[in-house]
Amino acid sequence: MKKTAILLSLIILTLISCEDNIAINVGEEILSETNFQVEFDGETYYTEIATAYIYNNVTTIIAKKIDAQEFFVITLNETEEGAYTLSPSQSEGLISYKKEADRAYLTDATAVSGRIDLDKIDYNRMKLSGTFSFIGKRLTQQFDALGNPMLDTTGNLIYDVETKTFTNGIFNNLVLSLLEPENINGGATTNNNEFFVNIDETNNATDDGTEYVEQTVTAQKTTEGGNTYIIITAKRIGLEAIVLKIPLGMNTGNENIKDLIVLGDEVVGNYTVNATNYYTAVNQNTDLLNLITHDITAKKMEGKFNFDVMHSVTGEIIHFYDGTFKVTYTE
Repeated sequence: MKKTAILLSLIILTLISCEDNIAINVGEEILSETNFQVEFDGETYYTEIATAYIYNNVTTIIAKKIDAQEFFVITLNETEEGAYTLSPSQSEGLISYKKEADRAYLTDATAVSGRIDLDKIDYNRMKLSGTFSFIGKRLTQQFDALGNPMLDTTGNLIYDVETKTFTNGIFNNLVLSLLEPENINGGATTNNNEFFVNIDETNNATDDGTEYVEQTVTAQKTTEGGNTYIIITAKRIGLEAIVLKIPLGMNTGNENIKDLIVLGDEVVGNYTVNATNYYTAVNQNTDLLNLITHDITAKKMEGKFNFDVMHSVTGEIIHFYDGTFKVTYTE
């Protein structure tokens, strides 16, 4: 009987192995390739590069295309396997999608707008897998025929609200690092970079704020929508960061920081506090950027600045003043 059973098994195995496109797993796990994909606008989006990081109790996933300024960033304030809902009451994290010079779609700070499932964190193989979905929202400032910002009856800026739905998101066997994530455009932290600014959340005329103390300062040269910029990021723990986006061809001397819409040679500033609080620059009379020096050959830039940012939902204004920076940027 035993010989007959063995013979039957061999016959069955032989027949199965003769079938085309059949893989036989003989006790060893078959691992699929690293991938990141999500569905939106009626299509499935794939990226060539996707990496995961766990650092300072935050899980970050960065996925982007090689030949396009198009990327996703998923940030989750959790490092354990489980299902997490993105809602304003929990501040679990943030998902964003950005393409070229367009403003990013972000998970909504005022409603339940997404979910992230960390299905498997494999510290032996250093791999991360899971799923996600979200509704992205972005605000676009409205201008009249003369180019002036439009205001509502109470004097607040008017924005057009756009939403986009992202479904069936998958990140599978992403390479996992326990180091701080690099800048999404490839920039690395430079210890010699200097950044200083005061932050005043009362938005009054006395400038009685306190110093913003960052942990890292990065500077990166990048091209978006045919324009080239130097992006300076002063980051604290987690999501909190101040970002300045300066056109490469900007002359030294006093120049105004303009509004948050990226057109031509405008400068953009923004401030992220956490997953539910995001501020973008507004065009105020006090806003300015003075490039003191800019050596394109040595990739060194020094300047001073001050600007105001407005909360994307509440309209609250925060004032940054007496700002200075001295950086060497990477490409």
